[in-house]
Amino acid sequence: MKKTFITLFAFLLLFIEAVFSQYAQAMPHNKIVSTFTSPNNKDTLLIPYRKGKKWGFSDEKKHIIIPCNYDEVIPFKEGFAIVKLHNLYGFIDKTGKQVIPCKYNNARSFNNSLARVEINGWYFIDKTGKQLIMSKYGKIEDFSEGLAEVYCNPNEGFIDITGKEVIPCKYDFENSFSGGLAIVNIDKKYGFINKQGKLVIANKYDNAENCNEGIAKVCLDKKYGFVDSTGREITPCMYESAESFDGGVAWVKLNNKWGLIDSTGKEIVTCKYSSQNSPFSEREMFFNSGLARVILDNKFGFIDKTGKEIIPCKYDYVENFSEGLAYIFQNGKRSFIDTTGKEIFSSECNPVDTFKEGLILMIDNKNKYGFMDKTGKLIVPCIYDWAESFKNGLAKVDLKGKLGCVDSTGKLVVSCKYDIVHDFENEFAGVLAKDKSSPDYIFLGYINKAGVEYWEN
Repeated sequence: MKKTFITLFAFLLLFIEAVFSQYAQAMPHNKIVSTFTSPNNKDTLLIPYRKGKKWGFSDEKKHIIIPCNYDEVIPFKEGFAIVKLHNLYGFIDKTGKQVIPCKYNNARSFNNSLARVEINGWYFIDKTGKQLIMSKYGKIEDFSEGLAEVYCNPNEGFIDITGKEVIPCKYDFENSFSGGLAIVNIDKKYGFINKQGKLVIANKYDNAENCNEGIAKVCLDKKYGFVDSTGREITPCMYESAESFDGGVAWVKLNNKWGLIDSTGKEIVTCKYSSQNSPFSEREMFFNSGLARVILDNKFGFIDKTGKEIIPCKYDYVENFSEGLAYIFQNGKRSFIDTTGKEIFSSECNPVDTFKEGLILMIDNKNKYGFMDKTGKLIVPCIYDWAESFKNGLAKVDLKGKLGCVDSTGKLVVSCKYDIVHDFENEFAGVLAKDKSSPDYIFLGYINKAGVEYWEN
């Protein structure tokens, strides 16, 4: 009899679970499906969830995992999330346990197992809440290459992981360390310092950029040159402009013409090409898909890194290659070519950007935006008032002043109803709406890539 009862009870539980599952799937997205807590949240994607004015976390199916008890939450990073309660910040783990109490005036997410927090100054804590570096600095940056930049108004220095001030607070740094060196401003002249605090490249330049491929671009008397990481001069400061080294070569400009040099400073391509800024790039000259756009005698073409003209300078206009294709304009015709110069397709629309994730943003003669694939097919019709290129599988689009998102098949997966949509990170994005009573925006909460809203008012 006892065995029969247990069997019937188990069957009843399975039946209830099946009915509840069907009911849950039928519920609208803006309702809480369940308040059951998962027994193991270690590998569960937890999404910030708002219930009225309080915040907690749910899973992707909107099951509440961590109750909405907080005034504010920041998404999980390295297994911990920042939470705000009574205007103070602390940290919780994925079980919802407050492992570090809400006692800080400010806090930053964990990075390399350390988090920056602030109480009467900034310092670092580990994941147990232990204070590792005593507070005496106005501000501390995250660690990069084993060092963290610290601010002692008006100067800056660097500390190591133990809190030791390895580079004293007496410099004006332009940025953190990159390639073992940091740019330093001493008496309004720029040089480079190593991690031991030694000035390895003298502060004699009017400007400088980080080393790229072991070589830094420097400027003196409005002329550009290059030095290596030891301070050895690769080329004197003699060029009107220059781009950083990329793939062993660098573009340099002399007498208003561009050419190429190698990492020894040897001229590969004579300075003979003109240039025209692209609306799609901050750099004036660069290689993509192994080719660079050049202008000779007012005609556009492409060369490789040896200087060989792969696609002749015969076009009225071209854009740089992206994902193996380049836009060209010739005799009133808009087309796309591959790296051999072969025409792949033509189009009546104009490109607004380069190819991103296999699709290119286009605009038609009615100023409407859409997306085209690499065969010339309009995957997303030109019906939108504005759009951004694809990123992480989705593209933001604007319809009648409201933002949404389309996927790479052209499907509108996030309805156009928001005023601001942040970029997607970890499969979800924050969205905002205009405040009707002020010029400000209200943070509504988070959505996933299917447009599911993780909040209820």
